[in-house]
Amino acid sequence: MTTEKVYIGRDNLIDLQLQDDSSGALANTDLSNATKVAVVLDATTSYDSTSNPDEVSFTEAGVVSLKLGGVLSVAAKYTAEIVVYDVNNQEGIAWQPRFVIDAVV
Repeated sequence: MTTEKVYIGRDNLIDLQLQDDSSGALANTDLSNATKVAVVLDATTSYDSTSNPDEVSFTEAGVVSLKLGGVLSVAAKYTAEIVVYDVNNQEGIAWQPRFVIDAVV
């Protein structure tokens, strides 16, 4: 799994480009119909672009931006998953692969 560092108490930004291979070739994901994007940590804690717009945001071009240094307070490694919501997928689509967020002081 890929590891991304989050510095607790800092404003560092993680930008993730979502990609899709459903057309037979890898391409950047079109999120123009997305209503919300979330990051789920350890399958228990979720931050999303609606409730936490300063921490989670996204572009129509498929870039998901995470700024979690202000909401994570415990130095630990978390398994993270991006979930994309739209009007046709109100329960969300989980993007793979999952990745690790390593929160450090």
